Amino acid sequence: MATTKNAIYKVHNGTDFDTIHFQTSAEQVIAKDGSNLETQLAEKANQNNLLKIVDYINNIGSFNGGYSWWVYPNILKHNNKTYMTYVNNAGETIIASYDHEGAGKQSCVLQIDTVSDEHNTGAIAVMDDDKIIVAYAKHNKENIIRIKISKYPNNIEYFEDAIELSTSGKVSYAQLFKMDNGIFRLYYRVDANSWAYRTSSDGITWSSEQIFLNAPEQYYIRGVKRQHQVRFIAIGHPILSNDHDFKYFYDTAGAFYTIGGQLTKPFTPNELYTIKTPSLGNARLFDISTLDGDVTFAYADFTDENNAVYKVATGSSTSGWDDKIICQGGLPLESPSGANYYFGGMWFEWNSNKIVYVARENNGTWYIEKYQTDDFTSWELVEEINTSDNEKLHRPVIPYNGGSLVYQKGDYQDYEHYNSKVISEDWFISL
Repeated sequence: MATTKNAIYKVHNGTDFDTIHFQTSAEQVIAKDGSNLETQLAEKANQNNLLKIVDYINNIGSFNGGYSWWVYPNILKHNNKTYMTYVNNAGETIIASYDHEGAGKQSCVLQIDTVSDEHNTGAIAVMDDDKIIVAYAKHNKENIIRIKISKYPNNIEYFEDAIELSTSGKVSYAQLFKMDNGIFRLYYRVDANSWAYRTSSDGITWSSEQIFLNAPEQYYIRGVKRQHQVRFIAIGHPILSNDHDFKYFYDTAGAFYTIGGQLTKPFTPNELYTIKTPSLGNARLFDISTLDGDVTFAYADFTDENNAVYKVATGSSTSGWDDKIICQGGLPLESPSGANYYFGGMWFEWNSNKIVYVARENNGTWYIEKYQTDDFTSWELVEEINTSDNEKLHRPVIPYNGGSLVYQKGDYQDYEHYNSKVISEDWFISL
């Protein structure tokens, strides 16, 4: 009985055998089931595409968790990968990456806490050899801030052991910048009222802690790197502080300045230049533009949870700071509303102060929107990106170095109780 054999066709050349490869086309190659190779390849391609779509729905397009906008940058793009830190519902601080060239995502657990606290988010930077460095802490729990460096360039599946830096008090809100001269500058809050910094040339050995700001009440700062400087805007907590003015200062290689001259460390909020007093009496800072030149920032101006407007202020020490209303802010995220005044949020396009992304509530519906201005005299709604009647849309972020919009979607009670997904719809398009 004849059988089908898998054979290699060879021809004797007088000394030994030459292997002969036949030229053919895919439709002429017949499989054992009678189908040709062309049909099989097409079916396989369709299966792969379907698997990619399923993988997106289950994994790639979203990550379960939340993040704090006071940790910066927690989302960063480098070498066609987007890196992100977030805290899931199990209390794990995670760094994840998405490869925009189609290799999918990687993730690694940095630390585990007993509660899911979005303030445990990590700040990300990139080293000269393309390794990823992350700074993170447990929100107001330990006198330790931790540094981890990835073992391999452009890869966050494996990290070296954590470098533990002792601090003078309980820490939170890491902000990590790699300056143009290669020096890393790390800022963080100590015991809710003070702020400290450290520096490193290699990410491994760090300078001793230096407290540079002491406030009498709970106090916040947000920085943004511009060449050799880190610019800061500072403001007190909307409930736990009586200082609701926006103050400005900057750091140049450890020398701190405000408008009017150099500051002596540690300084107080009263020594900082006030650039804007919220007209409604209270405020939440959202973001600072990364664009050179005038200092531009986005914030919520409000009297209470039922009366809030989103604004953008821009200006300089010579022109002063002028602000314009973007839209109504709606209700805060948390429940009960107004417990912390966590409004949906605003974020600037990378290296722009004329495009801002907004998350807000209006009559029970949550919106993600894009606004634009030509000359700062008025702002126009140019795109409604997403809406939801049953899930809160919040915390829009554009990755450091640019990239697609990221935001959160889901239930939110407070910074320890949330069931949200971190979403970037553009990642699906790149598959």
